[in-house]
Amino acid sequence: MFTNVNACYKQMPYMNNYLNSGGSQFKILNNSSFPILFKLSYSVGGVFNDFTSPNIAPNSIYSTEIPAKSISITLTIFDNSDPSNTILLYTIPLFFARNACYRVSGTSSSSTCSEVPCSSLGSSGNTCNNCCCCCCCK
Repeated sequence: MFTNVNACYKQMPYMNNYLNSGGSQFKILNNSSFPILFKLSYSVGGVFNDFTSPNIAPNSIYSTEIPAKSISITLTIFDNSDPSNTILLYTIPLFFARNACYRVSGTSSSSTCSEVPCSSLGSSGNTCNNCCCCCCCK
């Protein structure tokens, strides 16, 4: 079922309302044998932002938040075994901010990356998996 985004998110006239409205969490579990990093690109109130994680060592978890009103989000995960030559592992566009958790596993020559329930990474709270246009979780 497609839902009008405006029914979920009332428009806010000031940037501070976007930034102070809580956030959506991205959590990445590195179960691979190599270091990874991820990049989040997103827009808030017409301003584009880029975030790059630090190196995430094997068997480690890293998480970050973006403002709840973020749109045009792209998550990109890289093999960072050689920082001068990162290798793209996974990229996905997200149309609205939501909690999302991913697991990277395998070796540098044969890796997999998949979205997983955040509860499997020890997170509590709302996680909207497989949402289409708008996720109005409470």
